[in-house]
Formats: sequence, C-alpha cells, structure tokens
Amino acid sequence: MRPIISNLSIYAYPANQPFNITCDVTNFLRRVVDSVYLNYYTDFNLANLDSVLMSSTGGNSYSVGLPGQSNGTSLIYWVKAWGNGISYYF
Repeated sequence: MRPIISNLSIYAYPANQPFNITCDVTNFLRRVVDSVYLNYYTDFNLANLDSVLMSSTGGNSYSVGLPGQSNGTSLIYWVKAWGNGISYYF
C-alpha cells in the first residue's frame, strides 16, 4: 500500500521572507514512510526544478523551510512520499 499525503499547506506566502510548507503522510497497516520530498520550481520554469527532503515534525507531520521569494514569483510545488518502496505524489 502506498503512502497517503494530505493537508498540504496551500496559501499565499509573504514576499522576501522564509516560509514553511507542511503536510501529513500516513501509510496504512502501520507500514513505514521511507522519505518525503518537496519538489518545486518558480515562475513556470521547469529548468528551476529543485527537490528538498522534508523533516518529520512528529506523528504523521512533515515540514520544510524555503527561502523567501520576490513579490510576484509563482511557486509550483508538490510532495512525493515513499513507503515500502512505493511512491506517491500530491
């Protein structure tokens, strides 16, 4: 069974200030969540694609901090989680 990603933070971020993106990741039948990554790029430019490991903040919650972005910058992001060798996107 693959991991389930939920409660991904989706809201406007303040310009030029670091911010956190959070989500919850669970795996049925008490299976292990191997890793959780945030994939993102800015201004609709896939050449800027980056991936960062999210940290567990307790329970099923994960978080990662990103640097501030200039006012008007578009941020496109999604989470990829692995559990038991199976990946899932949200």
